[in-house]
Amino acid sequence: MDRKPLRLLLAEDLDDDALLVINALRRHGYEVSHERVMAADTFRGALENESFDIILCDYVMPGFDAIAALEIAKESGNDIPLIIVSGTIGESVAVEAMLNGAADYILKENLIRLGAAVDRELREAEVRRQKRLFDSLSQGQTEVLELILDAVPLTRILDRIVERAQALFSSGAICSIMLANPERTYLTLGAGPDLPAGFIDEASLIPIANGCGSCGTCAALGKTVVVEDIAVHPDWVLGTMSVYHYFPHAPTPEELRWIESAATLASLAIERTRAAEKLHASESLMRIASEAGHIGGWTVDLPEMRITWSDQVCAIHDEPPGFSPPLNRALDYYAPEWRDKMAVVFARCATEGIPFDEEMEIITAKGRRVWIRSIGECIRNSNGTAVRVQGAFQDTSEKHKAMEDAEFFATSNRRAEERTRANEQRYLLQRNALISLTKDIPSDGLEIQDAFHRITETSANTLGVARVGIWRYTADREAVECLDLYDLQSDTHTAGDR
Repeated sequence: MDRKPLRLLLAEDLDDDALLVINALRRHGYEVSHERVMAADTFRGALENESFDIILCDYVMPGFDAIAALEIAKESGNDIPLIIVSGTIGESVAVEAMLNGAADYILKENLIRLGAAVDRELREAEVRRQKRLFDSLSQGQTEVLELILDAVPLTRILDRIVERAQALFSSGAICSIMLANPERTYLTLGAGPDLPAGFIDEASLIPIANGCGSCGTCAALGKTVVVEDIAVHPDWVLGTMSVYHYFPHAPTPEELRWIESAATLASLAIERTRAAEKLHASESLMRIASEAGHIGGWTVDLPEMRITWSDQVCAIHDEPPGFSPPLNRALDYYAPEWRDKMAVVFARCATEGIPFDEEMEIITAKGRRVWIRSIGECIRNSNGTAVRVQGAFQDTSEKHKAMEDAEFFATSNRRAEERTRANEQRYLLQRNALISLTKDIPSDGLEIQDAFHRITETSANTLGVARVGIWRYTADREAVECLDLYDLQSDTHTAGDR
C-alpha cells in the first residue's frame, strides 16, 4: 500500500504517548515525518521555520498547554489544523478548546479515531486552501485587468503581477519578469522589486541566444524550462516569468499553473502597452481584457431597442461575431427561472435609471447552461433623456464550478464523519460485550479454559463473525500466543499457535 506523506508537528511531553500517536498514524497508512516540541518557544519556532500538514497537541504539559498552542498557531497566520490528543478531559474543557480553534479532540485511550480525524481535517484544509488560491488568483486577475484598462504604466502593472505571484509561494520565492526588445535580440529587467541589487545590475542587458545565460537561453528556446538546482544547470526561468528559490526546488504542477497564470497576465499587460503605442489605447485594452476575463460589452439604443453585442458576448452565447438579436430574443437566452427577473431589472434601468448587477444562468445557442454576470446602467443625454442602456457581460461559470466543488468536498467530509461515528459505536458495542463476558473469570486453569471457550463462542454468535480468538503476549513480549481460537462454522477450538 502506498503511504501518504504527513508532516506532523507534535506537542507531547511523554515519550511513550508520542510513540503511540505516531504508530497510530502509521497504521492508518501515513508516512510520518515529525518534529516534537514540549514548550511554547520551540512550538513557535517550528511554525516559523518549517511547514506542517497537521498539529497534534497534548492538552496539558509542564509550562505549556493546548490553549497556548492554539493562540500561537493563530498568530503564525498558517491554516494548519490542530487536533488535541490528550487523556480524559471534561466536557467544558473540550468545548473551550473547540471555541478557541481546535479542530477536534481525541482521547489517548481511543486513538482508533485519530487516523480518520486527520483525514477529515486534511481534506477540509485543502478545500480552504484551494478556495483561497482561487480567490487570490481571481482577485489578482481582476486587479491587473483593471490596471490595464486604466492605462496604468507598464512597470507598475508588472510589479503588481510579481508581488501577486510571490505571495502564492509560502517558501518565500522571488519572482521577476524579463522583457524582450521589439527585435527580440536582448532582454531587460521589467519587474523584480525584491531581487538583490547585484542581480539587478547583471540583468540590465541579456542577449537572447542559446548559451547566453539562463534567461537568454530560455527566451531563445521559446519554451518552458524547469531546473531544480541552478548549481548544476544554467537554465532556471519559466518563460518571461523567473522564479528563484533559496534552496534546490522542483515546482509542483500547481505552482507551474500559478506562474503560468501570472505569465499570461504579464504577457497581456506587455502586449496591451505596446499595442497602445500604435492604436487607440481604449479599444486595444478593452478587447484584450474581454478575451482574458471572458468579459464583453453590450448596448441597447433607446427607444429603438437596438442591441449591439461585442464579439465576446456573442461567443458566450455561442453565436458568431457580429450577431445582434432583437430584445425579446436576447431575453429568451436566459434560463426560464431567470427570464422574468432579467426583464424586470432591464425595464427599471431603461425607464427609471436604476442600474443593475446580476448573476444568472443563460442557455446558449448550443444548449449549454452558462452562469453569467450582467451589469447595466442607463445613459442620458444633456436633456436628461435616456438614450442608451449599456453594460458588461461576463462568463462566471468557473467561479460557480469552484463553489460547487467546495460544497461537494464539504458534503463528502460530513458523510465520512457519519461513517466514523457509526464505526465507533460498533466498536464500543463489541468492547462492552467482551467486558461483560470477562467479569467473572475463575482462577482454576481448567475453568479458565472453559471460560475462554464461553467467551469466544458467545462473541462469535453475538457479533455474527466467523472466528473469534483470545491472544496474549509471551513473557519476553517478542511474540503473541493463542489462548483460544473458535471457528463458528466447524464449532471447534484451537490454541497454542504463535
